[in-house]
Amino acid sequence: MQIDEYTSQDATGLAALIRSGAVSAAEVGAAALAAIAAVNPKIEAVLDVAAEVPNPAGDGLLAGVPFLIKDLGPALAGMKSEAGSRLCQGYVPETNSHLVNRYLGAGLVILGRTKSPEFGFSATTEPLLYGPARNPWNPLFTPGGSSGGSAAAVAAGAVPAAHANDGGGSIRIPAAFCGLVGLKTSRGRISVGPGMAEAVGGLGVDHVVTRTVRDAALLLDISHGQCPGDPYGIAGPDVPFVEAVRPPHRRMRIGVVEQSFDGSAIDPDIAAALRDTADHLAALGHGVERIELAFGVPWSNYVWATMAIWCGGIAFIIDSVAAATGRPINKTMIESANLQAYHHGKSLSATEIFGAYAALNVVRQNIAAQMGGFDLLLSPVVPRLTPRIGTPAVVLAGRSLAEWGPELFGYVGFTSLFNVTGGPAISVPLHQSSAGLPIGIQLAADLGGEALLLSIAAELEVSRPWSGRRPGIFAA
Repeated sequence: MQIDEYTSQDATGLAALIRSGAVSAAEVGAAALAAIAAVNPKIEAVLDVAAEVPNPAGDGLLAGVPFLIKDLGPALAGMKSEAGSRLCQGYVPETNSHLVNRYLGAGLVILGRTKSPEFGFSATTEPLLYGPARNPWNPLFTPGGSSGGSAAAVAAGAVPAAHANDGGGSIRIPAAFCGLVGLKTSRGRISVGPGMAEAVGGLGVDHVVTRTVRDAALLLDISHGQCPGDPYGIAGPDVPFVEAVRPPHRRMRIGVVEQSFDGSAIDPDIAAALRDTADHLAALGHGVERIELAFGVPWSNYVWATMAIWCGGIAFIIDSVAAATGRPINKTMIESANLQAYHHGKSLSATEIFGAYAALNVVRQNIAAQMGGFDLLLSPVVPRLTPRIGTPAVVLAGRSLAEWGPELFGYVGFTSLFNVTGGPAISVPLHQSSAGLPIGIQLAADLGGEALLLSIAAELEVSRPWSGRRPGIFAA
């Protein structure tokens, strides 16, 4: 299999070719390794690439399809998992997570891991441990975060799909910056066990970034479902998710959110993309209505609550890793932003953490009431265009968490809201900026509404196709 043949297929297509006998899993794997070698020196996104192609561990729906796992979250026994941090450097898990076992059972061939910012606490991917991942559309710009390494690798054609996770936008932001499909799943849809009961205090979920909607659906079919010991789950679909990948059978009522929650300005290119998407959905026959969401708490309270849960979680992780490794908790091991987050997390009382959960429950209840009249909400993914690499360091330099924290959570406000509600949300790559970089648009649903999102995304994929777009750095 030649690289151009390999990159012309998504995961679903490669799996079908392997099943038919047109190509072997070994040929596909060799093409994937060649593709990674071709682009990785330019995008610097993939770590610990396999020296040779492993045999598929299972014979499931995706047997022989190449895949990468983010360096944060799910564990593959024998492969490093360092959370992008010098504190965790060299850690090698001894057992697989439930999700990785499902990937292997479906026959995915895991060829390496992708860069993550330290502990995932960033909207870009620039860990000091390994240096920044780069956007294949323009390597001077970030691929987003925290699943930026995965998004850069998929967008550049290294693999058709890669693992990602999302505690505040970390699937959808990289998908938006790299021109991909990024589906954040419902809370409880995919197990994060056995190592964790829940990720980021229940805000975090796992899934993938892909180039096609059908891949997002198929990978959800092979990975969803509660596992023994999970604290909660969600009912499975009546039919496989791949059957939702067709235009909706009915007219949807879609609420359009045009104003940022912190009052900051939305870039004109993004505002224009949002208006165009709303007009296009209306032309397709859907009901489109502008809506202003009320959180039920002041924006500052929302920021304080989300920061409390993030920082409390980071503090727990840092203390646990430091105790296990004997490494110091200081700037030689931990980046400045996370060291500030650590100290803030340590300063919080248990009562304050429960107060943060109570505040976010008010938000959940208020948003649920407002979503009751709509099937979906449409919004930007982020309010500003893709930043250049190095910009976050300028933002953080010499500033305290109290200063830059609200800016960060304002930046991810459109995405983090649906980590709080627990409902699914998807970024679809419908537009390009005047500078030629992708612009993603977000659609969100109520808890358990992945099929609705896959259906509307499939309709957009057909009516506004993106498959022909290729970044300047691409394996073929």
